[in-house]
Order: sequence, then structure tokens, then C-alpha cells
Amino acid sequence: RKQRELRIKRGLLLPPAWRVPTERSLHFFLKGVLCCAELLDTIQTWRTGKENTLRRIAEVITRQLISNTPSSRHALIKRLVRDALLSDSEGNYYSIAATEKRLRHLDYEDCCARDHYTSRSYGKRFHPYVLYRFILFLQTRSELLRSKIEQTASCAVCKERAARRAEEGGVPVIWRQAEPCRHWTCDTCTRDLAARGMANHCSLCRARVISYPLGVAPGANQS
Repeated sequence: RKQRELRIKRGLLLPPAWRVPTERSLHFFLKGVLCCAELLDTIQTWRTGKENTLRRIAEVITRQLISNTPSSRHALIKRLVRDALLSDSEGNYYSIAATEKRLRHLDYEDCCARDHYTSRSYGKRFHPYVLYRFILFLQTRSELLRSKIEQTASCAVCKERAARRAEEGGVPVIWRQAEPCRHWTCDTCTRDLAARGMANHCSLCRARVISYPLGVAPGANQS
């Protein structure tokens, strides 16, 4: 967090981060969902009485993740998914219960800082995305999370909603996230702002912007 604050103060580029359009922070999103007692109870029920259900979900998510990952990482991805979804043993850093405990006491700025990663520890770097894909799977196939996740965010300039465009068969939205305020704009509007010399401040909150990184992680409302 201190490194993020220092870089922002000096106007320096921030390290790479998981960016999930149109959530402002991946870890803050995970915190809001994983701290749902109903979700944790359901997962525990699956582990004790419907283990095959959870195993099938883990297999689907594993196939999704390794399809876009170098083969040298496949074994690690499989282990991450297994540890995150199928194991609840004490001392398992990657379990949903352990992750929920770590996130429970973090505020929004702490969550933003945790979104940044380095290439040194691929497991810890990739683990939040494994959980994110698990949540997406539940959201699209279960009533459990539909009331917990609101797909309401839109471009700060044109107000176009990616979810609606996808439903109507529109062109997929490419998102850019303003740092450090983390508001989202679509790529078309961002380029237009830059061409008019108006990209130095966020169109929504008017905060100074030091960069507009792409939303590199596929989101629930991004193709």
C-alpha cells in the first residue's frame, strides 16, 4: 500500500494489476462476495454431501484457465484450483475460508494495493483470478450470487453499459481503468479524451490520472 501511495504521489506508473471491468478492485470484489455467509455455507455443504458437484466445477474452471495459459503453467494452475476449491485443510493458504479471513479486515485502499502483482510468485499472483472465475461460474449457473453481484457499472463518459451491449449483440467493449481513482471508461471514449487533451483528469471524479491501463482480465460484462 505504501509503495502504491508513493508512486501515485510521484506520478509514476504503477505495477501490473488484475483489472476486472467494471469492478474498481478485484480484491474488493472478492471480499464482498466471499464474506457472504450463504456462499461459504453452500461450499461447505458441497464438500460434505456433494463433493462431485464441486469437483465438476473445478474441472470446468481448470479447462477454462489452462486454455489461455502456457503449458509450463498447467500443473500449477491445476494445483491452485484444487487447493482453492477442493481443499479446506488447516494451513491451506489458498482455500476460500483462508482467503476470506485475509480479506475480511482490508479496507478499499488495501484491496487496491493487493491487486498489483509481481512475477516472482505466480501462485499468489494468479490465485485471486481463480476465485474470480469460480464466482463467475456460480453467477451464471446459480441463483446464489445473482442478487449479490450488481452489473451496474458503465463508461464514465458515454454511460454505455457493457452488459446491455453484450445482451443486444453489440460490439464487445474494451475497457481502460483510470489510475489512481480506478474509474472505468471504454477505449473509444478514452482515445477521444486523449485526442482533445482532456485525459489528464477523470471524467467522473475529476481526479488527476497518471495512466489508463487496459482491463486485461475478462469480466462478467466484458467479452
